Amino acid sequence: MSALIERLRHEGLLMATNNQHKIVELSRLLEDARIQVRTPMDLGLSFDVAETADTFQGNAALKARAGFELSGMVCLADDSGLAVDVLHGAPGVMSARFGEPGFSDSDRVYLLLDNLKGIPEKERTARFVCVLALCTGDAENDIQYFEGVAEGHITLTPRGSNGFGYDPVFQFQGMDKTFA
Repeated sequence: MSALIERLRHEGLLMATNNQHKIVELSRLLEDARIQVRTPMDLGLSFDVAETADTFQGNAALKARAGFELSGMVCLADDSGLAVDVLHGAPGVMSARFGEPGFSDSDRVYLLLDNLKGIPEKERTARFVCVLALCTGDAENDIQYFEGVAEGHITLTPRGSNGFGYDPVFQFQGMDKTFA
């Protein structure tokens, strides 16, 4: 067994987020591996990192390094978002901050749909991008990156009742359902 897995089973894994949806998803994924997901709140830490990079990888790295430096624990951070081709990749790294301050997920979905008004569904190609950054503090390989991309398109109206964010309007390529 790798030293990293042993370390994670002993110390847990810090997830550099205050987003409860992400914490629940990761906890479920790591449950069978016997790795406990910890949050800054669990450790009594205040954690708020400005996402100032212009790429998903850059923002994930900022959060992972900050979490590691704050706690000394192996830290996993993500940055993810929706990139819509006809909007030149927007909302992109601004996905969680698309629109006005204080907008809800639903507000952002309807703003996106307003921006796509008049665009036929077949021309609403988009992708969800998720980049994970794992900061171990190792001198040689301080941060490791993992990227996932889901291709699809934006529907004309929200559909489904599960998920969060843009899930109700993102239809995965080759399926007739949204992520919600």
